[in-house]
Amino acid sequence: MRKGAVVLLALAAALGGARAPAAPAGEERPAGALEPQEFQFSIDEISLESKGRVIVRDTFDRDGVFHPPAVDGKSAERAPYFVNMGLVDGSRVKGGSLVMDQVGMVNPFENFACDFSIPVDADGRLWFVGKELFGDLVFRAKVKSPRFQGAPKFKIGLVDMKSFFTVAAVSLGREEVSLQRQGKNPKFPGLPFIETLFGKNEEVARLKRIDEAELTLRIGAKGEFSGSVVVVDSGTPHRYDMEATPEWAHLDPEGHYAIHLFWESFAKPQLFAVHPHYVRSADLRDAGGAVDLRLFGMSLLDDAVVEIVPSGRAGARAATSDLKVLGFNSGLQMKAVFPKIEPAEYDIRVTTGGQTVRKLHALRVD
Repeated sequence: MRKGAVVLLALAAALGGARAPAAPAGEERPAGALEPQEFQFSIDEISLESKGRVIVRDTFDRDGVFHPPAVDGKSAERAPYFVNMGLVDGSRVKGGSLVMDQVGMVNPFENFACDFSIPVDADGRLWFVGKELFGDLVFRAKVKSPRFQGAPKFKIGLVDMKSFFTVAAVSLGREEVSLQRQGKNPKFPGLPFIETLFGKNEEVARLKRIDEAELTLRIGAKGEFSGSVVVVDSGTPHRYDMEATPEWAHLDPEGHYAIHLFWESFAKPQLFAVHPHYVRSADLRDAGGAVDLRLFGMSLLDDAVVEIVPSGRAGARAATSDLKVLGFNSGLQMKAVFPKIEPAEYDIRVTTGGQTVRKLHALRVD
């Protein structure tokens, strides 16, 4: 097996996780097994060009075939795509597209993921030294009618073969398009996994319907990189250009890299704990009925709507305000004001990213 394949296979084994079954969108669920949020990205075409030559171009017009038609103008018999995480095969290629959804995603860390890398020569090499291809390197993907709920994203980019971090990528999601890299940020020297966004644009969240999108990543001879996303919404194109201007963000031309396509999906929201989980009536009365609450879970986004309602009976719910997301979408902080101060138990429901999760008897007033 080739060196690049061995390294990537080891990474896939290290990061792999169990596949979770999908559940109906919008279902209200207690905390339980992790499930990826739903999405679908149909990739119409991918292409990799460098220094004026086409290395790979695939329009996915061969149903059932997940394999480059040619690499560097030569037979691609020895140069298949390499799946690093998740399930991707010929069954995904249909109707002129590579159709990807949440089925087959794996849970390697805090989210669900799937990705594959493309060969850079006809011998099937999956990695390259930066200076081999840097300088007018253009990596492009065209997507049609993407559908996503919550925070799924589709990305194209480069992975550093030493750190296995994504060091240059263009991303399309429901809330934003962005250019990004992991590591090297001088503000976070001890956190090499931190992702820095360059030219993040949230206008895409206001678009009514995305008909198609084209993602492009460009890398110059000195490792400088930029990206663009052209989104067609109801027949009207919107272009978003982004550039990683800080010199620290540039890629090392002597480094080793791989070209990847990525799909990311957060888990459906979970609610694990509430703090405080009980409050004394006397303390609540002294505070005018108000208490600072923190909810802990996962995939709790800034669109969250929090409901605090009496458990098992009718009654006035508490009002919430000053909502703030904690950590990596792992918590919510807010102020809750109870209209009536008396011993009672309360359920908490959180609706975020189009999903509702609840915790029964989450808060007690003694």
